[in-house]
Amino acid sequence: DLKFIFEYSLQLEQDFYNNLHSIAKEADISLDYHLNDFITSKYLSEQIDSIDKLKRILTKITMISKDSNPYSSIIQFDKHINK
Repeated sequence: DLKFIFEYSLQLEQDFYNNLHSIAKEADISLDYHLNDFITSKYLSEQIDSIDKLKRILTKITMISKDSNPYSSIIQFDKHINK
């Protein structure tokens, strides 16, 4: 199921974000500001973008599943993904 795959991917991205955030907090507590800055500036923003993209895709998948003509919706979805 396509929706399940993207939901699972979203969950993995959110778990990864939470783990990175925990590492950044521990680095801050340990006064390792360089590690905190490195994780925060390089990886956390990337994870936020990825999570946002997956949420938008899931919204489109949900719309497809509610459409009366799923084949035309799938074609539109495919065009959107391949941009």
